[in-house]
Amino acid sequence: MSCFALFIVLIDAVEDSGAYRFKVKPGHKEGFPRFLVRDDVIPSLAPEPDRNLFPEGSKAPWIKPGRSTWTWWDRGNVLENDQYAFVDMTAEFGWEYHLVDEGWKKWGRSLPESMDKLAKLASYAAGKNVGIWVWVRWSDVNNPANDWENMRRFFSSLSKTGIRGIKIDFMDSASQERLDFYDAVAENLAKNKLMVNFHGANTPTGEERSWPHEMSREGIYGGEQNIWAAIGGQHYCALPFTRLVSGHADFTGGYFGHGPKLRGSSWTLQMAANIIYTSPMLHWVSNPADMEAAFPKDSPEREVVRNIPSVWEETIVLPPSAIGEYAAFARRSGNQWYIALMNGDGKERTVSIPLNFLDKNTAYQATILRDLAEKNDGWSVETRKVTSGNALSFTMRIKGGGIVRMAPSGTRHPAPGREKEPPLFFPLQRRSGGKPCSSAATPPVSKKE
Repeated sequence: MSCFALFIVLIDAVEDSGAYRFKVKPGHKEGFPRFLVRDDVIPSLAPEPDRNLFPEGSKAPWIKPGRSTWTWWDRGNVLENDQYAFVDMTAEFGWEYHLVDEGWKKWGRSLPESMDKLAKLASYAAGKNVGIWVWVRWSDVNNPANDWENMRRFFSSLSKTGIRGIKIDFMDSASQERLDFYDAVAENLAKNKLMVNFHGANTPTGEERSWPHEMSREGIYGGEQNIWAAIGGQHYCALPFTRLVSGHADFTGGYFGHGPKLRGSSWTLQMAANIIYTSPMLHWVSNPADMEAAFPKDSPEREVVRNIPSVWEETIVLPPSAIGEYAAFARRSGNQWYIALMNGDGKERTVSIPLNFLDKNTAYQATILRDLAEKNDGWSVETRKVTSGNALSFTMRIKGGGIVRMAPSGTRHPAPGREKEPPLFFPLQRRSGGKPCSSAATPPVSKKE
């Protein structure tokens, strides 16, 4: 039975004033979130990639997931000089990319001059093993005349600057005309060996299988909304079992500053969002000063954040996760495990997390980040050895959380994608010891051989 079929079996449809609401059948409530996360029906229905464009499928050497910094969320204006400081931070944390958002076209007196400045930044970043992504407004290339000649010329010019990908924005429609535009963008970027992140976009419907260079897309009420108004704790805790079921999401979490932009959420919840919400292009939104203060050099908490990957090999939804109330995930990359917890709006919550999913013959060094009772912009840090026989307790604030990183004792892992490049697409969602079930966020690219 498929994961999607299990979803159907476990719910009852009840007519209510002419509409249908769905209830989890008695006896299945605890397991219901796990089945949602494990569902892979959406990407399975999408066509396989065009072998003329992707002869190696998702393993093409120019298609690489990674972690990215970003200036726009922090300060709005995208000034040329700021980008260099953020690139330096990216390299310091061992991450792969930096996104140059709206405003780069104003760096020069003309578009060619702005592209020259972009090329200079890309060259500087490449010297630090950092790739540059660039924001583009969809209307700038939305002209289908002569087989999208304007788009083809623009993307070709951008590719010559040395950038690695494009974030294209403000489509804001799912009309057939706009869907044709998505395909034209994906095809022409692939021809230039550039990756893509669709912002201002509809939710995914399996496109990442057909276009394996699609690293993420918005289609989500994401972290940038905290700039204007607070995101509720219920929303944070519902997303893993609702929007994320349909595919990867460019939520843009990971804010470790102070004041109103946290909107009552804690630092642990901000980090948990970037672990639980899958996005092969994973953005961290804080500025260099805030990151240096929150993660001092050589501190255990810095090792926690710099080693969070953007793709995972194994995912376990931990009880008692409940949609909109509480989300608890364990995720593995290589031989390191992370636990990420998010608490909703209702109340402070105390939980105990058994570590029985760990290898029984291995001792792990754990770094544990917990909420502080007195403030949300900080955490307590504990380091200790753990085994599969232990359990860890957390008391979480409203809109709080908890984080654990566990690596085999005696190892210090490099940030993924540096000394050791992780595989691009994994069978993400599986329960420990169970049969893998491909995630909608990282679907299979070709049929099993």
